[in-house]
Parts: sequence; C-alpha cells; structure tokens
Amino acid sequence: MRLWSRPFSELDRLGFLGVWREALVAQRAIKARLTGGAAAYMRHPQINRFLEHENPMQAIGCYLGHIWRESLSREYLFRTELIEIPCIDTEIMPVTNGQLLFEYFILYEKLEKRDEEAKIRLLSKFGNNAIVANPTFRIIAGEKENWEKYKLQLPERLIGAKRYYESVITS
Repeated sequence: MRLWSRPFSELDRLGFLGVWREALVAQRAIKARLTGGAAAYMRHPQINRFLEHENPMQAIGCYLGHIWRESLSREYLFRTELIEIPCIDTEIMPVTNGQLLFEYFILYEKLEKRDEEAKIRLLSKFGNNAIVANPTFRIIAGEKENWEKYKLQLPERLIGAKRYYESVITS
C-alpha cells in the first residue's frame, strides 16, 4: 500500500489508479479500527497518520476528495459515493519534507520502470521543487516518517543527489 503524500498529478496512470484503490481500502481499514471491526490492512503503518488526526474518517475523506479532484482533470469517472465523508479541506495533516523527498525517489524508481514520460516530468521538478505535497498535507521540517518501510534502490547517478538533499533537510 502506498498512500502518496506527493501531488497526485505526478503519478502515472497505474500509480494514480492504485492510489485511489488503496485509499478506499485504507478508508475501510480506518473505519474498522475505529469501530472494532475487521478489514484488510488494519495494521498497515501508512494509515496511522490518518488515525492520528482528530477525525480520521474526515482525514481519509479529504485525501480521497483530492484524488477525486485530480481524476476530473484526467477525465476519469471515479465514484464519489464511495467516499464516506467527502471533504476537500486542505493542509489538514502534517508531512515532513524528508518524507516528501523520500517519496520523490520512490516515485522516480517506479516511473523509471514503467513510464519514461512521467519520469522526465518528475525529473524536471528536482531541486527545490522536489519538496511538494498533495493538498491534504502541510509541509513541516523533519526526516522521513518512522513508519516508512520502503527500501530504495536508486541508480548510482541519483544516490549523491539524495544524500545532498537529505543533508539539507536535517541541517
């Protein structure tokens, strides 16, 4: 499961359809955790940041609402009735600049394997523009999240860049 903190516009078709599907699964898991029910991915670490919000169902509803808004620009027909608490509030949850940078490199890895055009668009944002979030999140200083389990396998040419930006974040 990958609930991206990065702008949904950066995702290729597979990534975008995946985040919609996975956010719907996360919504069920969050509801199950809150009501004592059972659902897949109830203990997945990425849903913890939604559970930490004062209203977790609203938080995941806003996340889904922003995915839905991006779907309109792609002319996709996502079913909004699947969102239990529809919301388009912005910057309702924090995300660290270190997490956003880490996700930048995860996305780069994925796009390098499956979508050259999307990878080139992402590379054009490298530098100061690499630290951007989707509208659900407000950016705060910090390293990647403790719940992050993904193991990066970057090409050698990007490892130095990753180290440089990590040093900027932690200084």
